Amino acid sequence: MPASGTWENDDEIADVFINFVSFGYGQGIWGKPLKSAYKKNLEGVDITMHSRSSNIFKSLDTDGVFSELGGLALAVKRVKGSYPDVVLSNQADPDNAFVEDIETAIGKELRSRYLNPKWIEGMKKENYAGAREMNRFTEHLWGWKVVTPFAVDGTEWQQIYEVYIQDKYGMQLKEFFDKNNPWARESLAARMLEADRKG
Repeated sequence: MPASGTWENDDEIADVFINFVSFGYGQGIWGKPLKSAYKKNLEGVDITMHSRSSNIFKSLDTDGVFSELGGLALAVKRVKGSYPDVVLSNQADPDNAFVEDIETAIGKELRSRYLNPKWIEGMKKENYAGAREMNRFTEHLWGWKVVTPFAVDGTEWQQIYEVYIQDKYGMQLKEFFDKNNPWARESLAARMLEADRKG
C-alpha cells in the first residue's frame, strides 16, 4: 500500500492479501494453497473484527491493524462486491468492553492523539523519533484509506494539513521538523498529496 505508484485500484491490493493468506494448515497439511476454498469462505463474511486489550497501541499506531483487519475487509469486498462491517472490540477495561466501527475508532484516535496539541508536545520532546511518529500515523491512515475508504474522509486529511503544515496551534512545527527530521514533514506532506492524487 505505501508504494502507491505501483498499483492503481484496490482490487490489486485485495488480490495480494488473498494470495498471501489463503494457505491451509492442519493435520496432514502444511502451507497448502487453498485460494478457491478461502475465497468461498469470504463469501459468507458479514463482519470483520479486531480485538485489543490495551490503549497503548491503537489502529493508527501500527500497520498491523489496517493490513490484517483492513486487508481482510478488502478481500471480502473483492469476493462479495461489498464491504463487511469493520469493527474493533476494545477490551482494555474488561468490565466495560465495547465494540465500535472503524470510522468511529479512527476519528477518536485522530482527535485524542494525533490532532491533540498535548500529544504533539510530547512527540516534540522526542526530537527525531517524535517527528517520525508524527509522519508514521499518516502512513497508517493512508493504509486505512486504501483498504476501507469509507473509514477516512477528506475532512480528516484537511485537519492534518491544518495542524501539521499550516501549524494551526502555533507550535512552530516547521522549525521543529527542520531541526529534527525534515524528511518526516516532507513524507507527511507527500502522503497527503498522494491521497489527493488517488482521489
